[in-house]
Amino acid sequence: MATRTVPMRRVVAAAGAVAGGVADIGYLRLIADQGTGIDARVAFVAGFVALMTALAAIGAILFGRDATASQLVLLGSASGFFGLGLIALFSIGMTLILAGALALIGAGPLHVSGRQAAVPILGSLSLLAAGFVLT
Repeated sequence: MATRTVPMRRVVAAAGAVAGGVADIGYLRLIADQGTGIDARVAFVAGFVALMTALAAIGAILFGRDATASQLVLLGSASGFFGLGLIALFSIGMTLILAGALALIGAGPLHVSGRQAAVPILGSLSLLAAGFVLT
C-alpha cells in the first residue's frame, strides 16, 4: 500500500485560506451585529477578503502542479491580507495578518525573479487602494 504525503507548505497555505474565510465571516457577522447594514465599503472589504482567501486556496491546490504559479498566487494573497490587516488592525486585522503570514509561509523561499514577484504583490495592493478610493 503506497502512502502519499502532503507537503507541509501546502497545508500551511490551506490554513491561510481557512483563516481568511474565518476573518471574512467574522467581519460580516460583526457588521450585522452592529445593525448598520452593508454599504459599499463593507461590501468591498468582504469581497477583497474573499478574493484573497480564494487566491490562498488556489495557491495551495496548485502547489503540487505548478510551483511557480502557486508561489506567485500565494504572494499576491499574502500581500493583500497584510495590507488590509494593517488598515483594519483594530477590527479584523490580526486575523488577516495571521492569514497573510500563513500564505507567505506557504509560498516558501522565492524561486522567481524579483520582477515576477512584484507583479502579484503590487497588483493586490493596487486593488486594495483602488477599492478604498472608489468606495
